[in-house]
Amino acid sequence: MGNVIKNFKSHWTIPYAYSKFRRLIFEFLNRTSPWLTKDAISFLDEQLSLDFTGLEWGSGRSTLWFSKRVRFLHSIEHNMEWHSIVSRDLLNQNISNVSLQLVDHRKDSGISYVNAFDLGEETLDFILVDGKLRDQCSVRALGLLKPSGFLIIDNINRYIPNTSKAPDSLKSSTQCATSYWGEFYDITANWDKIWTSDGITDTAIYIKP
Repeated sequence: MGNVIKNFKSHWTIPYAYSKFRRLIFEFLNRTSPWLTKDAISFLDEQLSLDFTGLEWGSGRSTLWFSKRVRFLHSIEHNMEWHSIVSRDLLNQNISNVSLQLVDHRKDSGISYVNAFDLGEETLDFILVDGKLRDQCSVRALGLLKPSGFLIIDNINRYIPNTSKAPDSLKSSTQCATSYWGEFYDITANWDKIWTSDGITDTAIYIKP
């Protein structure tokens, strides 16, 4: 109980409470936007094109949002109930440019989940990593992206060293969360990236050279 109280107190600073309030207001006013940072959403809204093809690990608001801004979206979901909800929304809105697959991330050490779609190397304009096995998916995404493609990773502050003020962030002096994240960190060291934070969580957008 003491640890719970300690963690609660460490998170609920005045700046955190202010950031939380701002995020709640933004989400209330933008109920169809993805659960990413406001700045990341703004960037994607400006940069996505109707001739883009993309992939996302983790379906939801982003699925419907992307479908209205790109040519085609491959979407992978591990949760059966959530898959049913998103599938129903796609059907109700007559959205036909999304292929949504239900894949158990616990099966065969995650191989089927990470490689759910038979996609060629450097064939995708953007990829969102916002589901399970994010470290493995992020490494897999590197080869799937076209040059100049966008790799969007939500909650990035939890996985690689950084100076973010958001809760659960890895300190800049620590190692990456897993060996896969270490591999990702090394490969993308010289990539351009846009690191965004709302004080609650961070979303990074990497741009492939």
